[in-house]
Amino acid sequence: MDLTACQCNIQDFQNFIEGKTVAIVGPAATLESSHLGSEIDKYEVVCRLNHHLADSSKMVEDYGLRNDIVFSGPNLIYCHYDILEKVQPKFICFPRSNSSDPNYYRGMISHIRKDHPNIKCFHIGNEFANSVEAQMGTSPNTGLLAICFLLTMPIKKLFVAGFDFYQNKKIYLKSVNSKHNQEIKKNGFIKHHMEHDLEYHLKYFSSIYEKNRELLHIDDKLSNILSNFKLIKTKD
Repeated sequence: MDLTACQCNIQDFQNFIEGKTVAIVGPAATLESSHLGSEIDKYEVVCRLNHHLADSSKMVEDYGLRNDIVFSGPNLIYCHYDILEKVQPKFICFPRSNSSDPNYYRGMISHIRKDHPNIKCFHIGNEFANSVEAQMGTSPNTGLLAICFLLTMPIKKLFVAGFDFYQNKKIYLKSVNSKHNQEIKKNGFIKHHMEHDLEYHLKYFSSIYEKNRELLHIDDKLSNILSNFKLIKTKD
């Protein structure tokens, strides 16, 4: 997609986030009863994923309330479009194009511009997503793409919370199907979810965590997951 067709460009995003502390919050059930909500909301910028946005009716005590930036995958913002009126993020970032419809984001961004002129939208560009995929050896999910992209920004600190790469027994999709149970029995962990190879995701996240220890911080549950897989030497 031509970034000039978007409501803003990456430079606008960089100017907004530069020099700030940032939290990116996933929807994993590992945050339940964590009481991290107030700590999350103290960060200067709070990022959410797809339609898993925070609002006063949800578990604010554990997940926080702010929604400054949303990273969205194909169709997910559209399928939960009504929530934008309530939470009003400052930016919506689309990490990669819909493979079945390369022009999808052009229409989506135009739609948001019309209905929510105060929300700035942009598409990172498939070149970035493809480079991460080449390094990983598998298709990265929206959350991991978002983390990788944020690490290219001139930020002060990045806190990752609510990510479990589906390795928690209580899956946030509220369904543990037989395929997942079979994978846990065979491998000791969930290897695949949809088109994503989660073993590759865990290993790649571990590698970027080790390279960015001063900048990148993670919650205790994710630290435990990496430790269990012996992907990190010590806890954060």
